[in-house]
Amino acid sequence: MDNHKFNEFIKIAKKLNDIEIIPMLMGSVGLEVVTRKNWEAQDIDIHIPA
Repeated sequence: MDNHKFNEFIKIAKKLNDIEIIPMLMGSVGLEVVTRKNWEAQDIDIHIPA
């Protein structure tokens, strides 16, 4: 698993949490966290609830 992309998501999530937005990690990086398998993620997919 590429921890760099997950760590970047955590940084972004903390900034969003400061303004009371709770993002959800999705896509390949999310799958890597859940399955602990390298899915060769190219980007970070973040869902922001409406």
